Amino acid sequence: ARIVLGRPLVGGAVGGGDSALEAAARVAGTLDLGSGGRPVRTVLVTSSRAGEGRTSLAVALASASARSGQRTLLVDLDPLRPALHAATGTDVSPGLSNVFYDGVLVRDAVHATSIPDLYVLPIGNASVDGAWFPPAKDLEALLVYLGRSFDRIIADAAPILESGRVPAAVPLFERVLFAARAGRT
Repeated sequence: ARIVLGRPLVGGAVGGGDSALEAAARVAGTLDLGSGGRPVRTVLVTSSRAGEGRTSLAVALASASARSGQRTLLVDLDPLRPALHAATGTDVSPGLSNVFYDGVLVRDAVHATSIPDLYVLPIGNASVDGAWFPPAKDLEALLVYLGRSFDRIIADAAPILESGRVPAAVPLFERVLFAARAGRT
């Protein structure tokens, strides 16, 4: 198995085998509960601090969603420690920061992965402050635009206690998941 983020990549999900993929599939299957019968299209994954497993959770959920037939996009919203490109084997650029600062078209910044129906919008490599985060109104417009092409959008956001702008993004997503490491958080 290929090693990603210090863990084996098994069946497209980061974890310790089929149980991790099955667990992610169960969580992905519960995202639509309480949504009035309509599918949840936007999910924000965050944590209180770094090292809680939010990128692993986001990748596993997105993999499960894609494998269930949903056209799924992973968006990297962590400029301090961008990891989605490495976790999915895609390039870091062009990406989100290049869209906002370099005029790159969104369609040129979305990268296909080896998993059918799974795509990544990495953070990009534009020279931006490490604390950069898209303004809420711009992120909202981007989500609406991307929602025309994808069934589910899962964003891997910076830890909520490390980025002052992540809380402002929370209302833009239908679901927010907090990753927590047992015995640490």
